[in-house]
Amino acid sequence: MEEELVIGIRGTFAESHVGNYRECLKTWGKVFKDKGYTVKVLLGLPALTKDYHDVGDYLFSNTLDDYDHIFQKTIYYPYQWFLKETKSKYFFITDSDTFIHPDRFISRLKEVIEKYPSLDYWGSPIPWPGPNFGDVELKVADQKGVWASGGSGFLVSRRGAQIVVDNALEKIENYDSWWCDDHIVGNILQEKNVDFVWDTSMIWVSPWKGGIYVEEGYPPIPFIGGEEGNYLIAQHYMDGKMELLMNIFEY
Repeated sequence: MEEELVIGIRGTFAESHVGNYRECLKTWGKVFKDKGYTVKVLLGLPALTKDYHDVGDYLFSNTLDDYDHIFQKTIYYPYQWFLKETKSKYFFITDSDTFIHPDRFISRLKEVIEKYPSLDYWGSPIPWPGPNFGDVELKVADQKGVWASGGSGFLVSRRGAQIVVDNALEKIENYDSWWCDDHIVGNILQEKNVDFVWDTSMIWVSPWKGGIYVEEGYPPIPFIGGEEGNYLIAQHYMDGKMELLMNIFEY
């Protein structure tokens, strides 16, 4: 599996968030690397004279490293790099404040591929199907207007990545800002009738940050490090807690 999967972490030079990707590289990212997987931090570097530059743990793209150019920094140029410079089958991109449980993730991905051999697009659904983040569900989305969360992360195949690259320039002209990379990818793939396999073992909220879902009257949000979240493979908004989670999981 390590030859089939590349993992990308959305990074930034912004002082307020630069520690996030470093935390990932020191914890779960290191576990993946030690297992032989390719892990890349995705950064913007407009001084480049080519579309992208791959060096060590970093993949630099020829675009601004700001909020409005997240799509170019984390999707458009990285997908081109993935297609041209690797032979891997899948590219999973996640936020730098997301914790991924390496062994659970790998096991789940193998299970998903076995169930959906032609897998092109896999992730956690937005909007969430109901108020309970404790419901476990794996299925092909049966409706339009649902896409995979960039927070917890989503995967595309080589076919999916090529479709996005081929249609991206036309699509992004419709947006004033390109920060919503997950929404843009979802729109492109749905318009081309690519099946979205949604998986609620990845969640884009946490008990500490979940918007309306942490308000009174909503079911508790499970924690990947707790017994109630022992099925979770990835959870968003775990910045500052990754060393704790590594200790909990005895990595």
